[in-house]
Amino acid sequence: MKILQVNKFFYPFGGSETYFFSLRESLTDQGHEIIDFAMEDKRNLDSRYSKYFVSHVDYKNTNNFFHKLKAAGRIVYSFEARRKIEALIKETNPDIVHLHNFYHQISPSILSVFKKHDLPVVMTAHDYKALCPNYRMFTQGKPCERCKQHNYYNAIKHKCLKNSRMMSVLVAIEMYLHRWWLKSYFKNIDILIAPSEFMRNKFIEWGWKKDKIVHLPNFTNLKNLDKFKRTKVESQYALYFGRLSHEKGIAILIRAMALVESDIKLKIVGDGPNKQEYIELAKRLGVDNKIEFVGFLAGDELYQVVIDSQFTIMPSIVYENNPLAVIESMALGRAVVGAKIGGIPELVIHKQTGLCFRSQDNHDLARKLDFAWQYKEQMNQMGQNGKNLVYNTLTTRNHLKKISAIYKYLKKNKQK
Repeated sequence: MKILQVNKFFYPFGGSETYFFSLRESLTDQGHEIIDFAMEDKRNLDSRYSKYFVSHVDYKNTNNFFHKLKAAGRIVYSFEARRKIEALIKETNPDIVHLHNFYHQISPSILSVFKKHDLPVVMTAHDYKALCPNYRMFTQGKPCERCKQHNYYNAIKHKCLKNSRMMSVLVAIEMYLHRWWLKSYFKNIDILIAPSEFMRNKFIEWGWKKDKIVHLPNFTNLKNLDKFKRTKVESQYALYFGRLSHEKGIAILIRAMALVESDIKLKIVGDGPNKQEYIELAKRLGVDNKIEFVGFLAGDELYQVVIDSQFTIMPSIVYENNPLAVIESMALGRAVVGAKIGGIPELVIHKQTGLCFRSQDNHDLARKLDFAWQYKEQMNQMGQNGKNLVYNTLTTRNHLKKISAIYKYLKKNKQK
């Protein structure tokens, strides 16, 4: 089967890209032909289809007025993306389209092209962008659903995107155009894949038809993890790894570290816009001697730090979907202390694969950290339970089986 895979970034950027490239590699191994569509970037991996990629735009570092104007228009509608993807379709004649993250840099302008060419379309929702202007359902430090029932003006009112009025106006216009008026998502996407039941239920609450949404959790490539073994007899630290930004709950974690009674050591792996703020918070609370900011790690280096930890922590205050950080922790045999929010409790089953605590409650998190540090044997057993869950259900083989069934179902329906 010839599968057109669409994602705005074509280099390792975040969890969405980890999934995207894993799926791309796995489908190729099965004998499928993958056709790429993305944005030009000097960091991109090689692709034989790169000549069709849309031109690069950087919304963070655009200072020229005319570049800003062009970039702004592209958020709402990209004629370039529409033109280039149509040329790619005519050249390659794909059987099916699989969408990932395509908003802003590519835009929903491409969606109607697929229907014009009578192509079946499946989309994996890595976030809430098809519902929420700022894609996270999170603003002013807490989860937010003000834009429900097409009330996208709230994005402008609360400056929901990057705390910028201009950017928030643009994404509100984009949502009114594509979600409310043109109904680009509803009309042009045949099946939406929600990696968590929580996300699936949110989409249904916000107006999506149940029969168009399939729950299919993320997976991890286990062949990349089997080689890792503990280098220490007994781990001496707990671990957070991921982006260092407000919605990830790092401040809650640091405050909890100031409340714990045990002699817990914490490693924080990652980088992000709020890193310095967290370093200063740890100093101010007098726990900088307990917390080590390691910096960004990836690949083998990261996996080794994970497997050498006692347990990992997911302290999010946002509606997490189906976090790969949790799945990878479990695959490596580490129990997870996770916030009871979004799709996290679907993976972190309390006292089975880890411990759950009330999101944004640093006192409850401190209690769970003390328990986890004191009862190492129980946490090790929870880690083994989590590993069994991943190896039994969240494997590449199981995921591909279900993805292939979706592809075949859609292709068969189009041929009727």
